[in-house]
Amino acid sequence: MSITEATATKADRSAELIHALNTEYGRALSAARLLREMTDTAAWQAQYGLIQSQNAATRAEYAARLAEINRTAAYGWGDDERKALKDIAKESEASEDQYRHIIDGMVMPIRQVVDECRIVLDRHVSKAKDIANREPMFAGQILQEMEDAIAGMPKVQWETESGRVMIIE
Repeated sequence: MSITEATATKADRSAELIHALNTEYGRALSAARLLREMTDTAAWQAQYGLIQSQNAATRAEYAARLAEINRTAAYGWGDDERKALKDIAKESEASEDQYRHIIDGMVMPIRQVVDECRIVLDRHVSKAKDIANREPMFAGQILQEMEDAIAGMPKVQWETESGRVMIIE
């Protein structure tokens, strides 16, 4: 194989990799854009905010009850304190299970789309690194072209505080 043929093969391989990245990431990004629109709505924000504030209030209530038990237990532990601790443990476990169930059904499908965007990028960098390891003659250029292509792409993030999909263009 001549140098010209090798260069053409490298250019073809690099173009194929970038095309595959653009196609796969384009699909994932499209789904993320839809979810960004959804998570920007007032209805989503109200629901997400309500769930988070209720969870925070419930945790604060348990903390206050524990502090009260701790204060009264300074005079010794009795059956009432032991029972109160067991009750708090049961209630907080049930509350956490309920919160997890809501988050798993409401937020995790969105987070999976956000994660998929990152996974697509990571997978294509990995492919470029594999080729670079197998074909050292093209190593630097293929990897650099992949990193340059990824650097120019919008990045998708989940913002837990606000409950929004963010796309950094």
